[in-house]
Amino acid sequence: MSTTIQTQGYWSRVLRKLAHDPLAMICLAILVLILLGAIFAPWLAPGDPSVGSVIKRLKPVGTAGHLLGTDELGRDMLTRLLYGGRTTLLMGTVPVGLALLIGGSLGMLAGFAGGRINAVIMRCTDVLFAFPSVLLAVAIAGALGAGLANTLLALTIVLVPPILRVAESATTQVRSLDFIEAARASGADDFTILRVHVLSNVIGPVLVYATSLLSVSIIMAAGLSFIGLGAKPPTPEWGLMLNTLRNAIYSQPLLAALPGVLIFAVSLCFNLLADGLRSAMEVK
Repeated sequence: MSTTIQTQGYWSRVLRKLAHDPLAMICLAILVLILLGAIFAPWLAPGDPSVGSVIKRLKPVGTAGHLLGTDELGRDMLTRLLYGGRTTLLMGTVPVGLALLIGGSLGMLAGFAGGRINAVIMRCTDVLFAFPSVLLAVAIAGALGAGLANTLLALTIVLVPPILRVAESATTQVRSLDFIEAARASGADDFTILRVHVLSNVIGPVLVYATSLLSVSIIMAAGLSFIGLGAKPPTPEWGLMLNTLRNAIYSQPLLAALPGVLIFAVSLCFNLLADGLRSAMEVK
């Protein structure tokens, strides 16, 4: 009971310190606005993301009836960007969540068990680390074929090793501390020690690292869509929109840059939020 109370007190102090970080709060507000725009796209969007008009192709930003202009097929850009946020955020956050669950569990197991179990898990992880993450994602997505599900699987496989290594390193440091030996001496089994004592001390650095990977995941997901290995047309997705609008960069540069601006803004906000969370978790 005392461990639970101390853990709750620690996280409450972290949240209070994070709330007093203006830059982190601004980034969080921007992310919440973008997320709400994606969730409520059917009610906020002025049109259908798949319906276009040949006579309305590449209308500039500020056109009457099309606040952010139209794309190469005459589809409303504001509508496409709102709906595209759904796909892009899904492709960026789901792999990190899955990798956090898989990599965190395997990393804790490897760090706590040690010996042969640690050797087998970490050597398998080193095999994946032998390949650059971007090239590995492209190779996996290319082998599986384009599509949302295959992209999610490819990104999850790529993101598991770094999270696993962080979790293993943190667990290895924690398992030799006195309170772990005290818990074992009191009769607690290994599962209870992992769930109650190890997890509460490991989740912090792993969560911060996973938050920083959100920006990487979003950029990689958009990159896969840009080269044709992610979302398929006519699905609205920011990386795919960058690809289809690349020929308009000379005639309508602002229009062509809008998806890239959103990708940059979301990635930057996730990075700064991760930095704020890291600073907040340094409370004693």
